[in-house]
Amino acid sequence: YCIGRGCFGLVYHALNLNTSQMVAVKRIRLEGLSEDDVKQLMREVDVVKSLRHPSIVKYEGMSRDSDTLNIVLECVIFS
Repeated sequence: YCIGRGCFGLVYHALNLNTSQMVAVKRIRLEGLSEDDVKQLMREVDVVKSLRHPSIVKYEGMSRDSDTLNIVLECVIFS
């Protein structure tokens, strides 16, 4: 289910079937974005991949098809 919204897309709460862990999936629609915008998004993914800090959400993976970029992140729930 949708847990957030940003400028480029939506964030969903999902189950990683491989690990049985809950994750956040940031879905970004690529339709209508310029190739430069897509390259910028991919650079941002590379930065997130390299970050290691207890206060930063952990990168879990990504997938991309012709019209959608899915970035899988650690799910952090605040109560």
